Amino acid sequence: MTTDSELFVFVGEALALDLVNTTVVIRGKQRDLLQTPGDLAQWWEAARHQHSHMDRVRDAEPVVDAAFLRDVKALRDALRRLFTAIAEGEEVPDAEIAVLNDVLSMGHPVVEWQAGQEPQMVYDAYHDEQAGLLLPVALSALKLITEADLTRLHKCHNDRCILLFYDTTRSATRQWCSTACFDRERSLLRYEEKKRSENG
Repeated sequence: MTTDSELFVFVGEALALDLVNTTVVIRGKQRDLLQTPGDLAQWWEAARHQHSHMDRVRDAEPVVDAAFLRDVKALRDALRRLFTAIAEGEEVPDAEIAVLNDVLSMGHPVVEWQAGQEPQMVYDAYHDEQAGLLLPVALSALKLITEADLTRLHKCHNDRCILLFYDTTRSATRQWCSTACFDRERSLLRYEEKKRSENG
């Protein structure tokens, strides 16, 4: 049996997009891969390996419980609405920007300079260790919407997929979240064409 943690995908090219992509469509039905605090803990562990250069919050390891899971989902859902509006060329809702700004206010940048190493910018949390997960995601979203070329932010071209991604290709022609999704859509189109020819 496949568990939710085995379904995690990291195709967004940004931490914030990969959090948004923990809501997926499987066999035509939308599914939330973050059902339990354990799911969130597993996703975060995987995300840290995928995004080894993410902004770091100093000495803040999140306590993953049910209340924190609700907070993460609230940020995720706000980011989905925000990124979807951008990808579809619509006006960005003020409410979603407010959610993002609330999380960004959880910490502030500081310099960390250890002997024999290069100085680094890290973040100190004002309030609690929950910033250890929420703040890196929010900073990823901030960098995406203020520093990236937003014409490269897309929803997967497969109508049966809801994943979002940032196109990092040189040609700026990526249309699908993954080659597997492209192959599924192409197979479906071939099937539909065959059925039409048989019935025509």
